[in-house]
Amino acid sequence: EAQLAELGSQLGADIPFLLLDAPKALAWGHGDRMLKLPALPQKHIALVIPEFGVGTPEVFGSLGLEEFRHPGQLSVDDLTRWERIAELAGNDLGTSPVIRSRTQLADSLAALRAAGAIMAEMTGSGSVVFGIFESEPDAGGLEAATGCRVVLTRTALNVEAPRRLD
Repeated sequence: EAQLAELGSQLGADIPFLLLDAPKALAWGHGDRMLKLPALPQKHIALVIPEFGVGTPEVFGSLGLEEFRHPGQLSVDDLTRWERIAELAGNDLGTSPVIRSRTQLADSLAALRAAGAIMAEMTGSGSVVFGIFESEPDAGGLEAATGCRVVLTRTALNVEAPRRLD
């Protein structure tokens, strides 16, 4: 598992998490060091998918390291309640000039919040944004408000352990 996580981290910092048999983890380093955490109570998710993509190298290349915030010391308790996660959540890549130039992303985040999302953020380096809801949101209403395709899903309560195919 450790070797696979190390190899996966060379492909992307999120790959080791995707190999994990946990629905939630605290990661550091290049994503190859993780502390498994218990699942939070299940919530509804709306994914807002614009018709355009955003290049990860372009987003990272437009930011300086000083633009990344440092949340300070976290406790495991900070990551075991939705309310606290919503307070701490943020995506530093959203400050990128590349992302800020895509006004549809900011408008979509505003539409998710107006629809009652307890948390709304951009995924990774974009361009998909998501909202987390107490109850299932109106996908049609969100599509009308954002002009984007909307996919509804829920947060995971468990994950099947990955299996090798060889």
